[in-house]
Amino acid sequence: MGKSEQVDIEEYINNKSGNLKVRKYKKRPKDYKALLQRGRDPLKIGYARVSTPQQSLDAQVDELVKAGCEVVISEQTSGSFKKPELMFILDNTIAGDELYVWKLDRLGRDNIEQLLILQKFRDKGVQVNLLQERMALDSPETQLIASILSAIGQYEKHLILSRMELGRKRALENGVEFGRPSSFKGRRKELVNLLNKGFTVKEICKTMDVTKSAVYRELEKLRKEGLV
Repeated sequence: MGKSEQVDIEEYINNKSGNLKVRKYKKRPKDYKALLQRGRDPLKIGYARVSTPQQSLDAQVDELVKAGCEVVISEQTSGSFKKPELMFILDNTIAGDELYVWKLDRLGRDNIEQLLILQKFRDKGVQVNLLQERMALDSPETQLIASILSAIGQYEKHLILSRMELGRKRALENGVEFGRPSSFKGRRKELVNLLNKGFTVKEICKTMDVTKSAVYRELEKLRKEGLV
């Protein structure tokens, strides 16, 4: 389950440069759900998301606060998985609310999911705003632009992954080894000699001071190369 937090918008401090900063994240209060569920006027709602615990929500939250969001809800969960806090916002928004996110990809992993979420908010009369693009998705034209930006982002990601895979393939063809250094680097001849002498895996581990898994991995490589 993703980690959820709510920022208390009232708690600011000024840093040395005079910019507004959120003091810190606070644990979700008991009346959290009542915050959006009770009878109310339309609100500016911010949503922030990161995929891993190593990533920080601070930059997104700061931008949402500066944009005037009265409620900021955040979570840590991968775009591939369920986003309970985003779904909570969707279920409890009312016509006239405005949702602010840093980028469109905060709403979903791919173009299709992002557009589906956008449509659900539009159906409820909620305007979605993208801070990085400084764009309010309040017309068919801006929604079309958002779709194009999302598609371009996906295409760029695909190109990067393709280039990485091509580079890896070429490196392997040139003899580059990835991962942990082999325990048998410069010692393969010794290993082959021990095997030819009838040493068992256990005896090889003791003689060469290596693990069983390392021996089995190297044996698999030697078999593929036709050396044993």
